[in-house]
Amino acid sequence: MTRGGVLFVILIVYTAINEVVGHYPYYIYEKGLDKNEFFTNNPSLALGYWLSNIYALINFFSLGVFFLWELKKKRHKEILSFCIAIYAFASIANLVFSNDFFTMYSKVTDVLGLCLLIISISFYYYELLLDTAVLKIGRSFPFYVSIAVSVYYLCMTPFILLNDLYILEELVFRIFFDKVISLGNYFLYGMFIFGYLWCYWFNKSLNKKSSSLSTSL
Repeated sequence: MTRGGVLFVILIVYTAINEVVGHYPYYIYEKGLDKNEFFTNNPSLALGYWLSNIYALINFFSLGVFFLWELKKKRHKEILSFCIAIYAFASIANLVFSNDFFTMYSKVTDVLGLCLLIISISFYYYELLLDTAVLKIGRSFPFYVSIAVSVYYLCMTPFILLNDLYILEELVFRIFFDKVISLGNYFLYGMFIFGYLWCYWFNKSLNKKSSSLSTSL
């Protein structure tokens, strides 16, 4: 497995853990623990925004590094490395010096993260078109990752940013919002699974054919 593949697996495992742990605010309010002295004195901790903001930062940073490791041209690597560093610095600075970390989803983290993804995937596609690897694009797992994250974040980021404009008590919107998020997640992780299984099967079949051909010769 390549280092990009290892990084991607780690990111998926971290995402799964974050999804499980990230539901603790629902447990707190369902069990009435928000009346506990600790959460009464620290109400922002019961909201769980801090956990989501950390995840968003690590997620976009990791995806940027994932596509960085797929690049071959030194100039492109240098530019993307600089963009990743700027993203990390700007996002961390915003979380430290603003009130977003504990009180809301950081718009700066999401918007800059989307910009970083666009730059990363643009470099990846550009090099892909100039390389013979484009002929093998159907069995390239990073290609399926690029499609999944491009569609997901281009569609979902604006929708998530508009979430703060609505009142939490608007039940109809909340149901609609949850369904859209769920469908987006199904698409994202469904593409990851499909891409992995397809590339694994395709490459395995190709290796078998190559082995059979070598044996016959």
